[in-house]
Amino acid sequence: MTAHHLLRGLIAVSILYGPISMMGAAKTQILTEPTEVQGLPCQGKVELSDNGRIVCCTLSRDYTVAGYSLPAGTTVRFSRSSQVESFILGKQAAIEGFILPAGSEMSIGWAYTCTLFGDAVIRGVSLPAGSTIFFKTPKGWESEVPNTWHCWLPKNTMIQGHLCRSIEDGCGVIFYPSGKLRAAGLAKDEEIDGVPCTSSHNPFRMGMRVIFYGLDVRAWFYESGHLAQGMVSRACRIGGRNFKPGDIVCLTPEGTLDPTGKTLGAASRRADKITPPQSHLPSEGSALDTGRSGAH
Repeated sequence: MTAHHLLRGLIAVSILYGPISMMGAAKTQILTEPTEVQGLPCQGKVELSDNGRIVCCTLSRDYTVAGYSLPAGTTVRFSRSSQVESFILGKQAAIEGFILPAGSEMSIGWAYTCTLFGDAVIRGVSLPAGSTIFFKTPKGWESEVPNTWHCWLPKNTMIQGHLCRSIEDGCGVIFYPSGKLRAAGLAKDEEIDGVPCTSSHNPFRMGMRVIFYGLDVRAWFYESGHLAQGMVSRACRIGGRNFKPGDIVCLTPEGTLDPTGKTLGAASRRADKITPPQSHLPSEGSALDTGRSGAH
């Protein structure tokens, strides 16, 4: 089990059951009428710890908790120190600038995530039920663009014309703040803007660079939707240069080959792997570049 699989498991346990240390210690009350409990408007089941503090309750009306405007029917869970730990939305609500459907489960504190209860359109992106949204991309995964966000997909999903791979670890699929696709692992090989981009992480097919390059294996995009970077799946000639499987191609916003392009996933590499086995840009071939409108 990877650290990220463990993270996902802990998120699920925290949302559904609360801290393990509280299990078995909570006392349950059933409120048939709206009642204020420790300053919170509650109705239905209320769980109290052995020292009388609220462990979990359901809001009887719209109410702001820990800075979040939560709708009536939302189930809120607290930590032993009475800090909000997670909640399940009773109705559709705007959280962290995202419109989330009813039933979505959000964990806050050390991890800011939300698991979608149903299919939803988030910032223009159609995501399937079970997708886990991370409101903030961890530092070091995406430093070039501020305020990016990312998600784990429970199944291969078509996003903005690209079949993106299901994933439940790492940074998943990265988006610009607008919802435009920033980077994604492809579920199948795909030619994008003339570049045959790989979906494979198999070193026998792609060479050892798929191990060294980390996030560089995925396809990266400009906010316009054009390809910024891709790892090629087969031998090809682009912009007058020859590439072999596992080489990385960087393009300018205009679609020409960028010989000075910095690989966009470099921050994902461990320090002892910061220098890849081979350059991402071959030196042979002419200096003639071709744009998107020309032949690649």
